[in-house]
Amino acid sequence: MTKKIKIILVLVLSFIAIFALTFNYRYNYTYSEGYRSGTIQKFSHKGAIFKTYEGILNPNQFNSSDKEWKFSVIEDSVVSKLEGIEGQKVILHYKEKNNVLIWRGETTYFVDDAKKQN
Repeated sequence: MTKKIKIILVLVLSFIAIFALTFNYRYNYTYSEGYRSGTIQKFSHKGAIFKTYEGILNPNQFNSSDKEWKFSVIEDSVVSKLEGIEGQKVILHYKEKNNVLIWRGETTYFVDDAKKQN
């Protein structure tokens, strides 16, 4: 190999590595995680091309929608827990990502566990 080819190969591999690390940080890194509690107002499977599970949680004890919290769900086990409990008090564990991939959901908040609140 000539010196020019080695330099080009190193530059291309460096570009690929930087791209992969940036992509991983922007779309897979968990920025924050925690719990939210409230009443499920809406939970639906929607989308024109990519179908995703989206929901709205009302953290207030009243039915006002001024501070509603929108979330997405990826895992089927969580979907089965959330289906049919609209209007009931729940505690949701979520992870907030930096950015959204369109096939994973509409929000940066991804719920990974759900429990009924007593």
